[in-house]
Amino acid sequence: MSFRAKRSEAEKSLRRDPSASCLPAGTDARDDNFMIGFFDSGIGGLTILEAVHRRLPDLETRYVDDRAHAPYGGRSREELLELTWAGCKALFEQRCRLVIIACNTASANALREIQQRRLFAYPGRNVLGIIRPTVEELLARVPVDRRPFHDRDQTKRRL
Repeated sequence: MSFRAKRSEAEKSLRRDPSASCLPAGTDARDDNFMIGFFDSGIGGLTILEAVHRRLPDLETRYVDDRAHAPYGGRSREELLELTWAGCKALFEQRCRLVIIACNTASANALREIQQRRLFAYPGRNVLGIIRPTVEELLARVPVDRRPFHDRDQTKRRL
């Protein structure tokens, strides 16, 4: 089955059951208490939030940015981890069950550590990044000779 066929099938599944896929076990996106949080080092993640609102206009969301410490590109992995985890915790404290890290640098440097070693402190919650879905969408839509790549040092080192 091709990638596009798989994606199409996944989208159909989500339309039938919006609680499927990346949501924590026992979570239903149709639940009035369900909320998704978005974290970014600046304001670029607002484009992701906007796209989510276009597709899911009734979904309640929160957005936390860390412009006080932006840009993230020149920071150590440990510092990126602590800044990103602080943003995730702030969103969990606002009742978000799912947090999307909308910053490429934070996703590349902190996501795995958060998922594997820190998320246990918040049962029933999940954290996802944007690099993989962005690359998958890019590969599906843009011809090879026309693919732009954003070139942040910290992001490149982690990929």
